[in-house]
Amino acid sequence: MGVGDRGNSRYRFPGSDLLRRYERLGNVADLSEAIIEMEKALEACHLGTPERADMLNNWSAMLLKRFGRLGDIYDLEKAAGISEEVLRKSTAGSRTRINALGNLGGILLERFERIGNLEDLQKAIKHGETALGTTPRDHPGRATIYSNLGVMFSARFERVGDLDDLQKAIKHSEAALATTPENHPDRAGIYNNLGNRFSARFKRIGDLDDLQKAIKHTEAALAATPGNHPDRARRYNNLGADVLCEV
Repeated sequence: MGVGDRGNSRYRFPGSDLLRRYERLGNVADLSEAIIEMEKALEACHLGTPERADMLNNWSAMLLKRFGRLGDIYDLEKAAGISEEVLRKSTAGSRTRINALGNLGGILLERFERIGNLEDLQKAIKHGETALGTTPRDHPGRATIYSNLGVMFSARFERVGDLDDLQKAIKHSEAALATTPENHPDRAGIYNNLGNRFSARFKRIGDLDDLQKAIKHTEAALAATPGNHPDRARRYNNLGADVLCEV
């Protein structure tokens, strides 16, 4: 979870301003600069510094984001090593450990998508469910965990074909949307994911209501995506495909 931990949103970690600008505009150069700032801060940070574990979580999360954009396996393996180190040293039930579980789940999901080993996906879901089960119900960080679990169950549905996984993906994504503030930049991605999942269920079951929901959520994703963001083209494409199904 790391940088997505909204329960700690006021904490300004090294590179945080650059990261927020990256999330708003999608310029990967901002993300790379944020990672450099974090690496420099960690080099200057004593091993016993209380904030070090949170800094490591944020570093891991940023490397995972960059892997998602550039696909450099070094970023993914580096992020995995960092998160595993935090897990080994963190206290059960602590926010630091919950963040590390969320990060490692995301890393394993990306590795599954890169290599195709189903065991990585099973472990990712396990870490995500553990993080959800140990996060208080009123904690704002649950939104990110819900969103990640939605992605994981959706990936398993695509691999295995079990409709129950798609139902869980929709349930978790709806929970993520319900717990994400209206003006938060993550809402666009959640809307887009929900659109894709309702579209997948429409194709599987044929319920026209699912197609209508897919179109509604994809339109909301477009409305929440800045005009110069690199994801706009893909979301237009998703919306076009859903509208063609409706015709």
